[in-house]
Amino acid sequence: MSLDITNGEWLLELVEEELAASRPAAPPAPAVPESVPGSLEGRARRLAEASLAGGEPPPPGARPFFLARARGHLRVILEVAGMAGAPADPVRRRAELAAILAALAGELPQALAADPGTPPRGSEVAVRRALAAAGYTFAESGWPPGDPAGGIPLSCGQLWVERLLAARVAARYYRAGRLEEDDVRRRLLQAARDMAFLVELLVAQTAVDGPLDARRRKVVRHQVLRLHLPRDLERALREALRNPRGPEEILASAPRRLRAFLLDQALLADLAAEQAPSPARAAFAERLGALTGCDAGAVAARRAAMAPRAVLHRWQDGPDEWVPGEFQGLPAEWGDVADELVHKVSGLFEDNLDAIVREVKQAGELGQLLARAASGTQLSAEERRKVKAQLIDLARVVPALAIFAAPGGMLLLPLLAKLLPFRVLPSAWDPKEARTSTPPRGTPVPKKGGGPGA
Repeated sequence: MSLDITNGEWLLELVEEELAASRPAAPPAPAVPESVPGSLEGRARRLAEASLAGGEPPPPGARPFFLARARGHLRVILEVAGMAGAPADPVRRRAELAAILAALAGELPQALAADPGTPPRGSEVAVRRALAAAGYTFAESGWPPGDPAGGIPLSCGQLWVERLLAARVAARYYRAGRLEEDDVRRRLLQAARDMAFLVELLVAQTAVDGPLDARRRKVVRHQVLRLHLPRDLERALREALRNPRGPEEILASAPRRLRAFLLDQALLADLAAEQAPSPARAAFAERLGALTGCDAGAVAARRAAMAPRAVLHRWQDGPDEWVPGEFQGLPAEWGDVADELVHKVSGLFEDNLDAIVREVKQAGELGQLLARAASGTQLSAEERRKVKAQLIDLARVVPALAIFAAPGGMLLLPLLAKLLPFRVLPSAWDPKEARTSTPPRGTPVPKKGGGPGA
């Protein structure tokens, strides 16, 4: 089969190929006993780890390399099905694979429709749609395979996260007999967070030799976009590109189960580099090893174990100096501009917060409307028009408010409402304040939040 990756049928063809090659001549293996809780997931994890530790060089060429990664996921899922003692019905197995693969791709509506574990789902049309959706997503995030020159060595860690996710989702599927949407969502989010920690660590490691220039930031941003992470994680990684955290802070916020993996990937990054690591990078690896409880000998042993995997990096074909096209890079660049604007406007408001609060409280209706906005109430178009007009009037006293006069300035209203103290109403509008005595001088005004993210 040609297995043309640009064709939506490539994953369906790959599944058919693997099913034909794996049809057993003997009865399936006995199921894992239910009296041993979690044993199927434990065995599935060990199976996935063993599939990644072979150290075999990747097949030459981009297409075989890409397909080998997808084939590896499929074979792990099929092995887990065998360990679980699932019936060896090729039609049902094909539908199971479609459901699991679409779930791994985050295409949950198609995955649930294809799942034969909840009849009458699992129709031929639903199976084909699920595999097509998963195939497009896998191609979008994994083609071309490897890492671009000037980027971070992410592909090996991404493969590790994806392979273990495939094993865990498959084990849960065959233990429950169906796809559990909440469980899949939880595991997808955990995998996304693992990838975010990996990206952040590799960026911090790269930045020890100096800040990333504009070109390298662009390449790394495109690598992040291909991961299809949740928006909050993607935004946090853009911030990490501008202001990387140190390894101590990253490991302190990462789950303990991830720390050895992060150390391995940092060591792999040095092995995959074209030049020997600089003294700063060597010191980074030593700090990371110490933080994970590894002495120099243990770090050297882990480095040797990671050496065979260094060949999994770099694009397998295409130009050596790969840089995303202008349109490919735009979404991340727009995100950077938006983040920078929020930082600048937040600082502008915070610097003038006392004056803004004083003028807003004196403006009567404006304070009432902003209090409603701060509490989450949606303002009507007429109310928003009044807010804009009064804020522009107040700009004569507090120049920071002049930004609302600019086109699109009202888009910043939620930011202003979030930064303002909760009690922005004048005292005449605050019945609680009217019943109490005036607080002593120097009592701070209570705030709902101290700034963005509070």
